[in-house]
Amino acid sequence: MLRNVFGHITVMPHLHNAGEALALLTRLARIVEPIMISRGLFVEHLTEFLPQPEERLLGRNYGQGWWICIGLRKNNHRGINQFRPEEDLLGTLLHELTHNLFGRHGADFHGYLKGLKDQVMIASRRDREMAATIKTTTTAMVGVRRLWEDGTITASIPGLVAGLHRSYHQQQQHHPVVALQVEDQATAAAITPQPSTIPRK
Repeated sequence: MLRNVFGHITVMPHLHNAGEALALLTRLARIVEPIMISRGLFVEHLTEFLPQPEERLLGRNYGQGWWICIGLRKNNHRGINQFRPEEDLLGTLLHELTHNLFGRHGADFHGYLKGLKDQVMIASRRDREMAATIKTTTTAMVGVRRLWEDGTITASIPGLVAGLHRSYHQQQQHHPVVALQVEDQATAAAITPQPSTIPRK
């Protein structure tokens, strides 16, 4: 899906922890992807670069989005194996995306960049709220099914479980960014309504 807004995502393979660097850069790309789609932004190459210690550079944008470079690592007396904080890197990526439209750091540039940052904050808050809602719904589904199976409650429970199940899937469809991961197989089975296995009284 990232190919909708990023043609290529690459890191420096000869550096230590290249796999971690690629995962970090891809994660940043996924955060900004929906915002880029909404604003019609595209980047052909998103890559890692390593500024020299004397350079106070965090990112570069060549050709108004043809090539964006992000300095993922700190380059100082401690070496080059320490990644910069993800929040700082996200700010750098938003800064460089703004250069797709504005070359100079004027009022238009800063106004557009503020808009991007506001969108990221709103999306992050919405995702947190949706994750909390899904967690609550899942807990309710598990609890109802267990009460039904041990015979504690019996009235109209299949319909209630199915309703909770529908509610969960509707939330997933409206907010595909939020993914529920169930590692415990017993829990996974518990939150999935299976009418054929529900004991009849």
